[in-house]
Amino acid sequence: MSPPRVQHEIALKTGANSLETSGHKSLTDVALRALMKSPPNRQVDVADVAIPGLAARVTPNGRVTWSLRLRVAGEGGQSPRGHRAKGQQYRLTLGTYPGLSIKEARAKAGDFLAQAENGEHPVRALERKAVDRHQTVERVAETFLSEYGVHLRSLPNAKSLLRGYIIPEWGQLPVDSIDERDVAHLLSKVAKGKPDSETGKLVPRPGAAAETRKWGSILYAWAVRSGYAAHNPFEKAKNPVRSKPRQRFLDIGEARAVWKATAELISPWCELLQLLLLTGCRHREIAHARWAWIDLSEARMVVPASMYKTARPFLVALPDKAVSILRIIPKGKEGDCIFSTTSGELPVWSVPRKIIDDLHAAAEMVIGRKIEHFVVHDFRRTVRTHLARLRVPEVVGELVLGHALKGISATYNIYDFEREKKAALNQWVSELRANSKVA
Repeated sequence: MSPPRVQHEIALKTGANSLETSGHKSLTDVALRALMKSPPNRQVDVADVAIPGLAARVTPNGRVTWSLRLRVAGEGGQSPRGHRAKGQQYRLTLGTYPGLSIKEARAKAGDFLAQAENGEHPVRALERKAVDRHQTVERVAETFLSEYGVHLRSLPNAKSLLRGYIIPEWGQLPVDSIDERDVAHLLSKVAKGKPDSETGKLVPRPGAAAETRKWGSILYAWAVRSGYAAHNPFEKAKNPVRSKPRQRFLDIGEARAVWKATAELISPWCELLQLLLLTGCRHREIAHARWAWIDLSEARMVVPASMYKTARPFLVALPDKAVSILRIIPKGKEGDCIFSTTSGELPVWSVPRKIIDDLHAAAEMVIGRKIEHFVVHDFRRTVRTHLARLRVPEVVGELVLGHALKGISATYNIYDFEREKKAALNQWVSELRANSKVA
């Protein structure tokens, strides 16, 4: 994104030139209007005694233009005594008279001279301001996603949050116009949520507010480092609602009812949800799986480091029932994705809300009572909780979920526990499918 061209003439004074400067006179409206009425035969510069370097350039056709000659401190290097030497001389066109009055021209020239004394080129400062006016939040956010986001494993989340909340709210505003109050207002708005399509009641989204704060801060920190923004308004922001860690898991009766209810769903949601409940994997580890990750003969799936949350390969020891489910899933003709609605070309992104609602209703029919609301990620917590109940060793239970070993063990113990993980999951599957009529 190159800076827009600023309409200020910069002319380098090189030795003798065609400019003629009349004697120093006090510039007045009367004098300038007289020159406009009876212009000179050739171009002259009428210097202003009030501001050094300021002059009114008068042409033979009676046009009066304000010009300022200056040198920028520091452009000439440093003197032996450490003083900043001034470099080449520039001439800046400030505007035309009488559109720019004598008083306004002196004020503008004074500001430019002060900038030059501080070592800042006035025209370059104007260019930066012009760039700022054109650097909207949307442009900076999209540049972030295209230039920096490609290195993020969580790029989908970044796109979702920036395009879902930040760009719709601030997209056309200059990037540096956003302050802490704007951030607080946005986070509060996101936390309150949007009306439910059926009930019309607001559905609070404290988690979305926390993610918006996170990605807004990452965006602005990058923008400051890259020179697109002067400050990060998210730096001191806090979540408007202190969210509590979610603790929902399915008790064994609920888990068995949900397992049976999955049989009522259509593909690929039936098989996808079954594998999530059998393995305790994260949603996208299964939903985005490729056939190339799977070795059915060895009953394992290896999620590559590029696709895993902590940037390391993750070996999933598939229980026997998971292997049998995978064996009957047809391979797509357009790509390698296991769970796809485009014949394998693209993976499914998320489980539609209607599918979860249908699963919830079907599970209530199976168990014969109301079941508290659950989400797909609760399956993961359910598996881990029941592994503990089944007395699976803590280390094995954590490794089933892909959590890394901690402390000195993480450095020296590189055994992958594949056999133990498979045994633990088969034990869980037997518990889950006990007294089940589902194949």
